[in-house]
Amino acid sequence: MKQIVEAFSTAQKKLAAYARYGRFHLIWVIVRYVLLFGIAYLMILPLFQMTTKSLTLWTEVKEGTTVYLPKTVTFENFREAIKAFDFLSSLRYTALFTIIATAAQLLSTSLAGYGLARYHFRGSGLLFGCVIVSIILPIQTAQIPLYLEYQHFDFFGLGKLIGLFTGQPFTVKLLNTMWVYFLPALLGVGLWSGLYIFLFRQMFRSIPVALEEAARVDGCGRWGTLFRVMLPNAVPVYVTVALLSMINYWNDVVIGAMFNAQAKPQPIMVKLQQSMIVTFAGVDDAQQVVQACAVYLMTVLPLLLVFILGQKFFVESMDRSGVKG
Repeated sequence: MKQIVEAFSTAQKKLAAYARYGRFHLIWVIVRYVLLFGIAYLMILPLFQMTTKSLTLWTEVKEGTTVYLPKTVTFENFREAIKAFDFLSSLRYTALFTIIATAAQLLSTSLAGYGLARYHFRGSGLLFGCVIVSIILPIQTAQIPLYLEYQHFDFFGLGKLIGLFTGQPFTVKLLNTMWVYFLPALLGVGLWSGLYIFLFRQMFRSIPVALEEAARVDGCGRWGTLFRVMLPNAVPVYVTVALLSMINYWNDVVIGAMFNAQAKPQPIMVKLQQSMIVTFAGVDDAQQVVQACAVYLMTVLPLLLVFILGQKFFVESMDRSGVKG
């Protein structure tokens, strides 16, 4: 009888503990969803307001008769903004250098990451440390040397060597050309290249060495092993790096403002930063608001589409890049 009473008492205590845990779990779930909805609201609200303003007649904005949704949906703001801002030429120019620079960065950073993951040599740790430092240091710290290099680019000293025979160094001006994006990307020092090298290194380290050894036994050389075994397993990182690189080059104003501000046409973000006031000068304030929202929305939409399409690979890469082999 005593044992039955003790078992019943123990069961009561466990039920009370489960009840307390259940209440705590329910409270935590509510708090978590409230925080998530709050963060989502703060992130979506600016995009929602920009979309509704760009679809609203400027007269309604001027009168203040709309709060959230427009009374009359119109696409005239987009047509007027494209004409006034010369949007399409800047869009084509930005898309061109973004795609080419991203492809060059994928090539250089993937090879660098593979080398740091698989080849151990004296100073490799120091070299990887320099890669990490490059993530921390902003490009503004090298602004003056880079400007001088782009102003008189001598092909890494070959132009000066030619000058010993011709009497004048052979240099090329790269300022205000797409090469201020392409050259660093090809050399593995483009925008956020240090982060991309780190991601590739972590991914390649997570792949078992036995796969490479089996490929070599089957007759694959080093390049065959790289392209047939390693790269297909790194597809999530390739998609992630391509996504991040496209976003960074598309949104860049630092390199564009320092080295490419006088290009014709200008990069779209540089033009937004420097020419918005001049472009809409003399226009009614309400009309300026709706047309500016239309321009910003057209600028953001390509990035949103790219991110939505690559989100699955992005999450998978972030998960696998932290796993060590």
